[in-house]
Amino acid sequence: MAKVEISETGRKPAAQFEGYSYRLERHQTESISWKCREYGCPDRLNSLKGYTKPDLRTPHSHGLDPEKLAVEEVVVDMRKRCEHQLPYAVFQASSQVVTDPQIAAAIPSFESLKSTLYRHKGNKNEPSTPTSLRNLCIPDKYGKLCWKKISYKFKVQLRRTNNDVESWHSKLSLLLQTQPTVWRLIETLQAQYVLVQHDIERLRAGTYKDRKNLKYQKLNRTVQRITDNFNLGLTQLSDFVNSIS
Repeated sequence: MAKVEISETGRKPAAQFEGYSYRLERHQTESISWKCREYGCPDRLNSLKGYTKPDLRTPHSHGLDPEKLAVEEVVVDMRKRCEHQLPYAVFQASSQVVTDPQIAAAIPSFESLKSTLYRHKGNKNEPSTPTSLRNLCIPDKYGKLCWKKISYKFKVQLRRTNNDVESWHSKLSLLLQTQPTVWRLIETLQAQYVLVQHDIERLRAGTYKDRKNLKYQKLNRTVQRITDNFNLGLTQLSDFVNSIS
């Protein structure tokens, strides 16, 4: 028997049927009315209370978009898992299991999803704040996370000055607010780590758009030219180092 697949996307349940996504329109005595989530589409879908016997009332005004539906399913899965796990960990785990590069590149950034993921976050039981180093015991979930591939920023032309570091320090200060617990500090640093990892994936997929003024665009082109010449063996190591510096 045909059945509508249900997923919670917000305050109201959403439905998927034959590759299309619907939102709840109204509950009736014996049935449920659904409306296509595509803006301007007139399609309506009726189903029984048990989400069975779906009946299309009007045709769609648009074609299927499997990529969009797949991204929606990933985001819905993130929301569900946030009830029992930390949002940044959920985002990282859900993003890594996506094997299709087009779908992976279409997944919104953690910064875009942060608000909705934290709304679905369950109650968090933080450990008590340690009063001395003797009773400091860091649980496994707050384990150390370090990303030491500093040279990767040079290879992909990310920012190389301390201006960006100072900007990040300012952002971190705003996120932590005043007198944060050590657990909040670790969680915030872990969340920032996930953001960097996601930006790397977007860079690899070619979907990352970084705002740079003309001066830095010219500088990046110069650095890229010097690096390419060195990789091709056209420049000696000493000349390469002098040029880069």
